[in-house]
Amino acid sequence: LTPACYIPMEDESGATSLASAIPGVTGGGLSGGVILATNTDCAGSKPLPTLTQYSRIFGPIPPFSAPETWFGQMTIKFDSKPSGDRVLGWINLTGAGSGVTRLQFRLDITSLAGSSRIWMDAINSSGTVLASVDTEPSGFFAFPTDADFYSVYYSLIFGCQTPSSISGAGNFDIYISIDGIFRAITSMAIDDVPGAMGTPISYNFGHNSAETWSIGHLGFFSTTLTATSGSVFDQGTQHAAAVTGYAGEKAGNRLLRLGDEENIAVHIIGDPDDTQPCGAQQVDTFLNNCFAAAGADQGILYGSRDFFGLEYRTNHSLLWQGGLDLDYSAQHLTRFAVTETDRYRANLVTAGRIGGSAGIVEVTEGRLSTAPPPSGIGEYEEARQWNLFIDSQTIPLAGWRALLGTWDELKIKALEVLGHRTEIAGTPAILAQLMMLDPGDYLGVINP
Repeated sequence: LTPACYIPMEDESGATSLASAIPGVTGGGLSGGVILATNTDCAGSKPLPTLTQYSRIFGPIPPFSAPETWFGQMTIKFDSKPSGDRVLGWINLTGAGSGVTRLQFRLDITSLAGSSRIWMDAINSSGTVLASVDTEPSGFFAFPTDADFYSVYYSLIFGCQTPSSISGAGNFDIYISIDGIFRAITSMAIDDVPGAMGTPISYNFGHNSAETWSIGHLGFFSTTLTATSGSVFDQGTQHAAAVTGYAGEKAGNRLLRLGDEENIAVHIIGDPDDTQPCGAQQVDTFLNNCFAAAGADQGILYGSRDFFGLEYRTNHSLLWQGGLDLDYSAQHLTRFAVTETDRYRANLVTAGRIGGSAGIVEVTEGRLSTAPPPSGIGEYEEARQWNLFIDSQTIPLAGWRALLGTWDELKIKALEVLGHRTEIAGTPAILAQLMMLDPGDYLGVINP
């Protein structure tokens, strides 16, 4: 989905306005005590602004191609529970046959004991509430307790659909959904409002109370999410995952998602679900995030020779595979170069998790161990940070790197095979296998 308006709110601390991520679309304004680039709790984002007492974030929304069919989404976090209910802000509307001029958001802490919720009210020009929906509707899913609600970023999705899927032509539905780090579900509410919804023309968020809170990544889309078909649930799940930086996403699936987002073909050799889970996706380039995912799984990422795009061999696909053996004594090889470089030696490995702890593995026995010569080769250290999901992944990864760094066999830096020579051309099966070899495929040398 491509937004018609998107204000990331990732601006640096010295900015005097909020930049738009959509070319040609006006950004947002600031007033009062908005403190930019201070809230670092949203794992899938650069630091977001903190709203203090009397501060506001506001701006225009460009005209929609389908003015009665739209939805919006944003991230939101309350640093602490306020002493009373709060109006958080509103979306101004125009052209609504129903008389709705504003969708107002408010935090309700009083109506449910031990649980807070967010309401969205459809209000007319006289201030009368025509309809309301909230994030803990009867008949859907229970909202978390206050212990889970505060100091955590949530995904908030809101919008309308017309004609109404509930009461048919001449009406429309308003809905709101919320999802966050502590929940695997999205709750949704729908309420009917008679007449035309109208189109959003501006936004304004902030309140006059002392409690600090944060919003970010405000977007508006000129399309609908069919509330009864599950697309609100799907979008909520996706947006909530983005809020967390897709933490826990399997490496293979991350590569597929990144390719899909950038319209770059990515092919996985192996099962993408049978790969290691990654940590929060970093704010970085496409390729750097791809290499980070590959590093978490310890597979091989490379440019395809068959299409314009990337291929990834999962770590598991590299193991226990058959392949081709070339016979040195049968003169299959024209050149066979061996190196004794210590460039890839590693017998004392520290594998750290970005934002977490580290695991250390030391190889203490064997010819390539940390023992001093002649029993070993002394310490060869490797210390790197990896984009892992949980700390328990660090020890196995360090062990894998230590295994590679102390593998005690010949290091072959170059093999040359000339396909026209009789030893190769006379064996079509060998030639065919050679031409099909890709990075990570097994290739052995026997009888050296």
